[in-house]
Amino acid sequence: MNTIRLHVVLVAAAAVLSPITGHADNYICDQQFALCTSAPCIPQPGNPKVAICTCDVEEGPKLATVPCDTLKPSTDANGVRTIFSTYSPSSFSKANRC
Repeated sequence: MNTIRLHVVLVAAAAVLSPITGHADNYICDQQFALCTSAPCIPQPGNPKVAICTCDVEEGPKLATVPCDTLKPSTDANGVRTIFSTYSPSSFSKANRC
C-alpha cells in the first residue's frame, strides 16, 4: 500500500460532530484518511483550536463513531483538502515508527 506524507490541518471537530453520550455507534468507512496519532504538530497561528500536522494519508478501512459521509474527504474552492484523522487497524503496525 502506498503511503504519502501530507500536511493535515486537524480541527477539534469531535465535539462539533456528535454530542457526548454514554453510547456511540461504530462505522467502518472505506475512504481516504489520515493517521495522525504520533504526528508532529504545531498550533495554527491565530487559532488555538486547530493544529497543522504532518501525517500519513492512506486509503482503506477506518473506524468512526459518526456516519462515514460526515468524515468524507473534501476539497474547498481554494484547493484546501480536508481529511479526517481516525482510527485504523494499520495504526498498530505503524505506531512504533514515529
